[in-house]
Amino acid sequence: MEKYFQTANKQIALGKENLRLSEAALAKRTQQVEQLKESLRISEASLQERTQQVEQIKESLRLSEAALEKRTKQCLHDTLTNLPNRILFNDRLKQSMYLSNSNNSYAALLFMDINNFKSLNDNYGHIYGDAVLVEMSARLTSCIRDTDTAARIGGDEFVVILNNLHQKKSNARLQAANLAEKIRTTLFANYKLTIKCDNKKDFYIQHCCTVSIGLVLFKDEQLSVKELTDLADKAMYQAKNFGGGNRVQFIDSETDFLE
Repeated sequence: MEKYFQTANKQIALGKENLRLSEAALAKRTQQVEQLKESLRISEASLQERTQQVEQIKESLRLSEAALEKRTKQCLHDTLTNLPNRILFNDRLKQSMYLSNSNNSYAALLFMDINNFKSLNDNYGHIYGDAVLVEMSARLTSCIRDTDTAARIGGDEFVVILNNLHQKKSNARLQAANLAEKIRTTLFANYKLTIKCDNKKDFYIQHCCTVSIGLVLFKDEQLSVKELTDLADKAMYQAKNFGGGNRVQFIDSETDFLE
C-alpha cells in the first residue's frame, strides 16, 4: 500500500510540475501575444502617423498647385477684365500664325480702340470707366467663337484673333469683316450700368462708346508678332482718323508692309 501511495505521490508531483511548466509556457505565450499586440499597436500608430503625413503632403502639394495656377493666371490675364493680357496674347498670336500656315487657312487680327474713353473717366471717375470696360469685355467675348481669342493689352485697347477662316482670301476677308462689324455694333450699343458704392447710394450710368477697329488677315509666319500687331494698329488709326472713327478698316499684310 505504501508503495502505491509513493507512486501516486510521484505522479501527482509530476502532474503539478507539468502544470507549472504549462502555466509558465502559457504565461510566456501570453507575454509574447501582448508584446505582439503592442508591436502591432505601435505599427498601426506609425502607419496612421505616416498616412497623416502623406495626407498633409498631398494637401500641401494641392495648395501649392492652386497657388501656382493662381499666380500663373495672374501673370497671363488682365486683373480687371480677366481677359488674356499682352503676354498671353503674343503667345496665342504665335500659335495662330503657325496653325494658319500648317492648315493653309487664313486667320485675322483685330486691333480696337475705344473712342473718347478718357472723357468717361474724366466725367465719372475710374470706377465707372472700369465698370464699362468689364461690360465691354463680356460683350466682346460673346461675339467670338471658342477657337478665337480676345485680349486686353492696354487701358482701352483690345485685340481679337480669329482662327480657322476660309482658305480663299476673299472669303476669309468677308468672314473677318462680318465678325468685326458684329463686334463694333455690339460694343457700340448703349451701356446702362448700376454702380454699387460702399456707404453711398447706387449710381446709375448710361454711356455710349464708338469703336475703331483695324483688321489684318494672315496665313503664314512671314511677319513677326510685332509687325503683324503694328499693321493692325496702323489700320485702327486709319479707322479712327477717317470720319471720326466707329468703323472697321482693313489692311493687307501682303502689300502694306511697315517701313
